[in-house]
Amino acid sequence: MTVTHGGLDPAELRSLGLRPQEVLDFSSNINPLGTSETVIRAVATADLASYPDRNCTALVEALSATLDIQADNLVVGNGATELIHLVSRVTLQPGDRCLIFDPTFGEYAAAAKIAGAEIHRFHAEQSDAFRWDIDRALSTIRTLRPTVVFLCNPNNPSGVYLDFETVERIRASVGATGLLVLDGRIRSVGRRRMAARAAGRAARRGYCAIDDEAPCLGWRETGLSHRAAGPVRRSASVAAVLEREFCRSGGGTGRAGRRRPR
Repeated sequence: MTVTHGGLDPAELRSLGLRPQEVLDFSSNINPLGTSETVIRAVATADLASYPDRNCTALVEALSATLDIQADNLVVGNGATELIHLVSRVTLQPGDRCLIFDPTFGEYAAAAKIAGAEIHRFHAEQSDAFRWDIDRALSTIRTLRPTVVFLCNPNNPSGVYLDFETVERIRASVGATGLLVLDGRIRSVGRRRMAARAAGRAARRGYCAIDDEAPCLGWRETGLSHRAAGPVRRSASVAAVLEREFCRSGGGTGRAGRRRPR
């Protein structure tokens, strides 16, 4: 099955006789509560006349302080998809084995295919509520010895979530020769052989935290890291990272900019 990344397709809706406002879109990870006022102010005051900082210094520093991760271990990009492709481009060679916990986000396979990797899937069945048999998965990893393992947690689209101990078991099975790419929310898992990301709200920015010994740590030398977009996205991303009150409250405004009822 081909998995297309993105939200509603206006041309497809038109061919079906539908309007966007008539469709509930579950394909995109979008905050239904609107945008933080702090982010809106940051966008409004962004410097549009200057060439953007190629190293995303302010954003990396904000992420480093918030996540308690060294700045040298952080890479930001134009959304998580760019980072998924970057990880694959740097770590996978033609013929390398890549294991994907499936069914899941389609960009892992797309990125591995472009890199020329040999793609293997560990599939979960609907009859098991799309929950993977972890013991069998560990055995598969140890036998296959993949260069990269992609795990979306919580998984998209099934929503299955693996706890800390389970993810740690998977990490351990990948071993010292492979890379576990944990796509979801940052959690401390020993910080061994692991990459992780989270998308910035509204700004569509992604960041990736990598272990000191991860094989993709040298990607800065490729000139591909921190290829972030212009000043509006950068300003919005920094403000989003620092906007803790909005995160704690669950969001302050709706799509139309109205204050949520209390």
